[in-house]
Amino acid sequence: WFQNHIMDYNFPGWTLCAELLFYLSFPLLFIPLNKLKNNSIASLIILLWVGSFILLLWMLKQKFAPGLVYFFPLFHLPTFVIGMGTGILFIRNKDKLQSNISIINVVAILLFALFFFLLLINNEFGKYYHNGLLCPLFAFIILTLSLNNGILKKALSSKPLESLGEISYAFYIFQCPVYLLASEINRLYLNFNDLQFFILFLLILLFLSYFFHYMVEQPLRNRLKFKTVGVFKTKEETVKAKTVFNKKGIK
Repeated sequence: WFQNHIMDYNFPGWTLCAELLFYLSFPLLFIPLNKLKNNSIASLIILLWVGSFILLLWMLKQKFAPGLVYFFPLFHLPTFVIGMGTGILFIRNKDKLQSNISIINVVAILLFALFFFLLLINNEFGKYYHNGLLCPLFAFIILTLSLNNGILKKALSSKPLESLGEISYAFYIFQCPVYLLASEINRLYLNFNDLQFFILFLLILLFLSYFFHYMVEQPLRNRLKFKTVGVFKTKEETVKAKTVFNKKGIK
């Protein structure tokens, strides 16, 4: 991670540093977190969320470099822990949450409306939501989508949208180089208007994302998953894991 080169070349790639930190720290963080009681996890989530926002405000007031404030991986670790804690609470209390789905839906809608209201009335709001401020909004949206069994869930579970979800990371990470490539093609050969250029850019990005996901990302992920079979302690666990992998087409 180099502060002066965060936005060089493919600038969305800054997230790779944060994600690598998350993956490496996951076992160290999840095991003790999972041992905590629900109240302790909820308290930790609130503490991390408030603490992250206070730290962000202080760093902005002290005029730290934006690259350090917004993109340093350690400053995003609390968001990762908040996500883990929320996931644990969801699994432990799914039935209870399901019985309160109406309240969760209302809270999600209110938070969503509040977010857009703040964006409209305050041009400075964009400075503050980058480092985990929107965790409550995302948490309630995810809860709403996870607990609902109606038309929305069926629509989002359709194969086309499921495929878009599968390629979403490739779609994100390739957007900048594809934009530069499409811009150059348009400048040299096509001279499209804005709408035509957007369609060209989108088609190239979709094609590349699908290709990368199914030809590179998915095969590598399947191989890594299969190698983990060897770490199970008992023969029964190994057989069970292999059965799950085979059902998912992992060879």
